[in-house]
This record gives sequence, C-alpha cells and structure tokens, in this order.
Amino acid sequence: MHQLTSSEAALLSAETNTNLGHQSLCLELADAPDGSSLSIDALRATIEANIHHAPSLRRRVRHVPFELDSPWWIEDPHFDLDYHIRHLAVPGAKDPDALDQLLARLHERPLDRSRPLWELYLIEGLDSGHVGMLTKMHHSAIDGVSGAEVLTTLLDLDPVPRKVDPPDEPWRSEPVPSEVEMLGRGLRSVVT
Repeated sequence: MHQLTSSEAALLSAETNTNLGHQSLCLELADAPDGSSLSIDALRATIEANIHHAPSLRRRVRHVPFELDSPWWIEDPHFDLDYHIRHLAVPGAKDPDALDQLLARLHERPLDRSRPLWELYLIEGLDSGHVGMLTKMHHSAIDGVSGAEVLTTLLDLDPVPRKVDPPDEPWRSEPVPSEVEMLGRGLRSVVT
C-alpha cells in the first residue's frame, strides 16, 4: 500500500463525466508465423504468467474519508483478471466506420474506480482479417513510458515464445484498510 503522488492524485481528481483521465492504445496484431491469430485464452494465459512483473495492475484506489488526504493505492483483494481482459468483435463489419465507432464507445466509458484502473480488449473482425487489441489505462496509474514498459513486460512480442519466470511466491493481496484506519492516516497527515 502506498499513497498516490500529488500528480497521480491531481490526475484522478481532474476526471469528470466529460473529461476522462485514461489513455487508450489500439494495436493491430499480425498473425503468428503458422498463420494463427492470437486467441483470448492465449492472451489471458500470457498476461496471467507475467502480471507479477507489473504489480501496479493489481492496485486500486482507496480514498481517505472526508478527503482529508490524498488517496492510496491498495492491492485489490478481489482482483479478477477476467474482468480486465475482454473479447469482442467489430459489429457490422461491412460498415467502414464500424471499428472507429466501436473504439470510440469503448474509450468514452470511464474506468470502474472500485477496481484496478485498466482494461484490455481483444477485437476480432478487423478488415485486414487480423485481430486488434485495445488497452485502456488511467493516467494516474500509469504514464506513457511506464505503460509501454508494462505492455512489453506483459505481452511477449517475439514470435518465438520465451520462457516465463514464475513468481517467487503466489500472489496474496494485502489486508484492505478499514475506514477507521484510513481516517487515522488522514488525520495524521493533517496534523503533520
């Protein structure tokens, strides 16, 4: 558990219904050398095997009561990888604007603040016949440079599969601080 920096807190608090704080990246993924496309199961397995290298993807925001202090990043005890990785197809593939409309709808939806602030979509039905991948990450959780590093860590971009180092220990979330504990942290911060 650690406190958001002042810039992370500012990015989070600046978000409104019309001014969203996340960034999106859409990639078109070429087929493997054997002609197969990336499947949702393979994508999920790759991320699951590598997520221990990106612990920020398991953290969610925990606010201090009465906003006495900046929020904190806590490990989500109910982290669900299946919530964050989604699979869909471009609707109305005959419409040349269908992909753009789909991406706009996905981007305009705010991220759920009660969960880690990211989503990843595997998109089938691109005009090229390839699959696409859209990542959505809140700017308070990850900036452009660190976002690229996380994606490089999570997604094996080499066509020859690499050996994945398993985590040293199985992941366990930290205990979620109670409202009283968060209030105590906020009051200590106000006093100091």
